[in-house]
Amino acid sequence: MQITEVAKHLTRITRNRVLTTKTRMTSIAEACGFSRQTVSKTLDGDDMPVSLFLAAMQESGGDPAQMLHDAEVEAGKAACHA
Repeated sequence: MQITEVAKHLTRITRNRVLTTKTRMTSIAEACGFSRQTVSKTLDGDDMPVSLFLAAMQESGGDPAQMLHDAEVEAGKAACHA
């Protein structure tokens, strides 16, 4: 798994977490300093700034360190199978 694929994967997981926990986009926006529209658009995209990732994890009750670790493990597994 390449770095761009890892970024896409993390963005999708973050978006899914925000949606399933019903976290408000405005609370994420306030925590990271972006507009609500930017947060929403970014979560629908393929990449996000670290500050938005951390704010989304904090506001949705996630563990950003664990998510990064899980993504690293997944990337390692994908590299072994390639």
